[in-house]
Amino acid sequence: MRKQMSGSERRQWVERLLDEYGQTVWEAALARYSSAVVVEDAFVYVFTLAIARLNKKVLAGSLDTWMDEMVEYAFISTPPTLARSEETQILLDAQTKQDKVANVKAQNGAEEEMETFSARLRKRTEQMMRATIAMEEANHRHLGPLWTKMGALAVLVIGVAGVGYGASQDVYAWVHPAHLAQTSKTQKALPQSPGDLPVSTVATYTVNGDETIDLQHVAVADSQVYIGSLVQNQDNLQRIDVTAVPFTQSGGALSSTASPQYRIELVPPVQVSGKSANSTAGWQVTSWRLASLDHWLLGIVTWSNGTQKPGDITQIYALDKANKKYSLVHTLTPEPGVSNRFAIAVGDHRIIVQSALDDGTGAPLGLPIVVYQLQGDNPAHAWKQVTQMPASFGLMNSPIVTQDGIVFQGIVGKSESGPSSGNLESWDDLAWNGQLQHLYGPPVDGQTHWAVQGITGDLWWVETTPVASEKDAGFQVSMAPLTPDKSSVAANNLNDAVAQLIVYDSYMLWIGDDNTAHSKSGQKLVVSQVQ
Repeated sequence: MRKQMSGSERRQWVERLLDEYGQTVWEAALARYSSAVVVEDAFVYVFTLAIARLNKKVLAGSLDTWMDEMVEYAFISTPPTLARSEETQILLDAQTKQDKVANVKAQNGAEEEMETFSARLRKRTEQMMRATIAMEEANHRHLGPLWTKMGALAVLVIGVAGVGYGASQDVYAWVHPAHLAQTSKTQKALPQSPGDLPVSTVATYTVNGDETIDLQHVAVADSQVYIGSLVQNQDNLQRIDVTAVPFTQSGGALSSTASPQYRIELVPPVQVSGKSANSTAGWQVTSWRLASLDHWLLGIVTWSNGTQKPGDITQIYALDKANKKYSLVHTLTPEPGVSNRFAIAVGDHRIIVQSALDDGTGAPLGLPIVVYQLQGDNPAHAWKQVTQMPASFGLMNSPIVTQDGIVFQGIVGKSESGPSSGNLESWDDLAWNGQLQHLYGPPVDGQTHWAVQGITGDLWWVETTPVASEKDAGFQVSMAPLTPDKSSVAANNLNDAVAQLIVYDSYMLWIGDDNTAHSKSGQKLVVSQVQ
């Protein structure tokens, strides 16, 4: 008898397992855990584990006994919780058995719901069970059965939102490599920029009056500024042209209009229409950005066809700077019931990609963070998956890759800011070893924020605030440390307002007024590096 079950066979057991064992598992989790969040997360974890391991051999035996074993195994192997602030941990440790009733009652919103699991929790559990099946099917199709067998273990924790802020040691050792290279923190000191920002100026340029520079399409590496532009040719196909401008302290012309050194031709996604199965009509680039990684340039392009199906598609292109060969290396396409939102970040020799399922009812359900590298010099074969990091907390908001891990501005759809946090934004630092730590950022004020790691390894938040003046336009720039405590630290400020600002890797770039005699446009681009 064939031991493994197909995806369609296991889907038939999603509702049946919940019908037959939902109440038993709920009562077991309620008896074991004191936090309402952990009770619900443990419930989801048990059933996600069960649907991934269900097979015909299990069905031929005692399903009741097997489910008891799944419950006990899940409770023992549940990944460690997120590192909380000291005062929060003290409160959790002080909870008594009587606190469980009030805690769960508050979580579910009604006293009678404490007796059984809520419809909301059931829906969430069903989604995660079906997503687990679908993701395993997709991995089997794309990467083969060996990866699927290993990847299934990592995906088991995707439904755990409060319990699993990292993998258990046995899971982590299986899916993580022993070492990944890190960049050197040794840099030469450079002249300071105006104001008291902890940055050093590495380059300044005069922006010509006829030039339009969008810092969203700029990358910095190799002592050069890479300026990208989206161009449409005579066949209505689009490409990204990239001009590399060496660092200069002289304030010379930016010369972004010079002939591009690099070119990436874009390939619109293929869609199935009523008449044509290979139509690219209707797809438009809605956003794109440029990144530099080692000896590669990356183009990250998002397309939309103006409809809800299949949704926005994101492509990643890689170009080798030496041979100028390029290729489409990765495509992120929404999969019904699996994923429809994505987070991408590039840095420190890695590309990290996280997918999530957003059904519109709350915070998206986060899938594991997948870490990639580009290897060799042939872009068609350079894209390599290195590891996975369980991300049970949800979808990362605006992640950046640092030498030590991934820093992100909280979790999409989940707010941890408020009076208990001193009305400071709660950010998170996920280390490569799987540990996750809360960080406290700027005040909750609705302004635009970035995270950046300086060349000394310190983490900072950056904020732009509109200038409150009828005469002046632009933004004021402030910086302060990202720290694991709520101690108040005075922000550093840039003297002058800026028209644009972007944070890229360890660099900050801004365009502002240029009052020097040789300036014709009155603007300059400053490239600075955070210390």
